[in-house]
Amino acid sequence: MRLLITLIASLVGLRMTRHWGGALAGAVLGRFASAWLEQRLRPASATTHEQAATTDNLDIDLSTLGLKRGASQDDIEQAWRRLMARYHPDRATETGRAEAERRSGEINAAYRRLRRRKRH
Repeated sequence: MRLLITLIASLVGLRMTRHWGGALAGAVLGRFASAWLEQRLRPASATTHEQAATTDNLDIDLSTLGLKRGASQDDIEQAWRRLMARYHPDRATETGRAEAERRSGEINAAYRRLRRRKRH
């Protein structure tokens, strides 16, 4: 897909400018556009995967936030805020940044799944 978008963009650049420099500029822009498009499409598939795993991982998500079954939406949000204040990567030292990024990613994913589950 990336190659196709790059090729189309370079042909459009060549056609618009009638010069090879336009084709080069189009190819560069096409490369950025294809990367952007792939990035925009990727979260949709990750979200589908998260939804499929939601029923299996309710207890895991609750324990990630330090909660038990029956937690309210307010409990979930308070736990998320408390844990993010502790594990946010911007608050970590250089040596602990990788661990903070991993942990905050787990916390955010669990929070998203629990919020989505409570809404439905």
